Amino acid sequence: MLGGLFLGGTFTCFVLALEKTSVANVLFVLSAIPFLAAIGGRVILGETVRRVTWAMMAVGAIGLFVMVGGEIGGEGMAGLVLGFAAALCFSAYTVALRSGQTRDMTPAVCWAGFFGALYAGTAILFEGGSFTVPAYDLGICLTMAVGQIGFGLLAYTAGSKVVPAAELGLISLTEVVFGPVWVWLVVDEVPHRETLIGGGILLLAIAANALTGMRRKRPPPMV
Repeated sequence: MLGGLFLGGTFTCFVLALEKTSVANVLFVLSAIPFLAAIGGRVILGETVRRVTWAMMAVGAIGLFVMVGGEIGGEGMAGLVLGFAAALCFSAYTVALRSGQTRDMTPAVCWAGFFGALYAGTAILFEGGSFTVPAYDLGICLTMAVGQIGFGLLAYTAGSKVVPAAELGLISLTEVVFGPVWVWLVVDEVPHRETLIGGGILLLAIAANALTGMRRKRPPPMV
């Protein structure tokens, strides 16, 4: 339930942040996720963070800056604060998953839907909005709920059983990389050269961290 509480906060803060500042600003703030998850995992769970992972998180942050650095700036302090709140909530969700790694944590995704609806409903009432959703938008929401959010988070939750919090946070940044790729393939919106270069740097950092993690693991001795 606690994991769902934090993940629901991630959903709400992320959407509200996009309404109040640029996408580039929000994405750059999200680069704090692996660092926040690493600190949370270390302080709360006692997980150690490899030096290679710290280095690759720094490289990943550089790659993300290359992707969106040219668009960062302007107004929208409220959006930046909400974006950081989203990063903080997702990091807390990651730590919650790691704390329950010996149990089935998939219900946390269901709780996130409940809390997300509660938060969103409260925001709509506070802003005086309407609960009416056009049929086309509802179709998009259902598609995202099943494909992107549902399946993606179930896979992320399953991976949390064996991957430390810091490395989970680093892997989560692949969403930032593949977002422009999907837009490129589906709606033919060609990404900027900096987006491709920065995304490549970020992917290399994630791959390097994963490969070094595989090398450090030794097979069990034969008996």
